[in-house]
Amino acid sequence: MEAKTLPYLQAVIYEGLRIHPPFTGLLCKKVPPEGDTYDGKFIPGGTRIAHSTWSIMRNKQVFGEDVEVFRPERWLGIDDARRTTMERTVDLAFGYGRWACAGKTVSFMELNKFYVELLRHFDFQLVNPTQPWHSVNQGFFLQKDMWVKVTER
Repeated sequence: MEAKTLPYLQAVIYEGLRIHPPFTGLLCKKVPPEGDTYDGKFIPGGTRIAHSTWSIMRNKQVFGEDVEVFRPERWLGIDDARRTTMERTVDLAFGYGRWACAGKTVSFMELNKFYVELLRHFDFQLVNPTQPWHSVNQGFFLQKDMWVKVTER
């Protein structure tokens, strides 16, 4: 069985990338010299524009009202059009078009392999499941007060 065929694993991977995108800063680009039009507004050539990955991953119109919650189930039992919209939105964390990350495919392959092997060989248990833990973003995410007991299977 291939990891890509496991719906819940795929939901966990996409939800993890959504809630903790690999890059949270602004992805800046420069408008071509001739300018461009977006949403009916002209943007002069040479203007630097950007999108906030963090904000895009918390779009309630795409992901629902509980965007601050890690909930892989949001990816299950939905129609194909909604899933495609959600996946394409998460894919923006890797850039788009000619600026897209060349390693995106390898990243997904490694995430699938990593989680399957990790869960095959180890059990995980929160040391204090009732204690809240906190995420700190310093260009990448760090979890504070999230102690986990890991035992070999």
